[in-house]
Amino acid sequence: MIDTGASCSITSLLRDFIHEPGVPDTKSIGGLPGATTEVLGYGKINWDIEDANGIRCPLVTAAHFVPDATIHLFSPQVYIAEQYKENKLKCAMNLDPFGLLLTLACGTTLKFPIQKGSKLPMMLTHKALHPINSKSNSKQHKRT
Repeated sequence: MIDTGASCSITSLLRDFIHEPGVPDTKSIGGLPGATTEVLGYGKINWDIEDANGIRCPLVTAAHFVPDATIHLFSPQVYIAEQYKENKLKCAMNLDPFGLLLTLACGTTLKFPIQKGSKLPMMLTHKALHPINSKSNSKQHKRT
């Protein structure tokens, strides 16, 4: 979920982290729907995201590790501030009634539509958009 009101990005998956997450700067985060708020780590994550037009790009940003979170939360304003701090001035975000345009540090602009129910722009990983066929996946597991 893209949340312009979020003060940080969060993930519930250790595999999202580039390196082992370090000691978090906070012990809890408030306002997460359906989740405990215990923070167990902090570090750089890498999400392989895909936009509404099928454009894929890695998104590297700092995030908190919240194992019981039921959503992944992306804070675009924190990402943009991180990039400006590193003098990567191409980052930008534009929001209108139809969706969000996010220009990443590499210069790629991605489009995310507003979801009807939540009224929030949703960002999905390539893996979530293109899940592996469960039959072929189970066959691969049997071979190994």
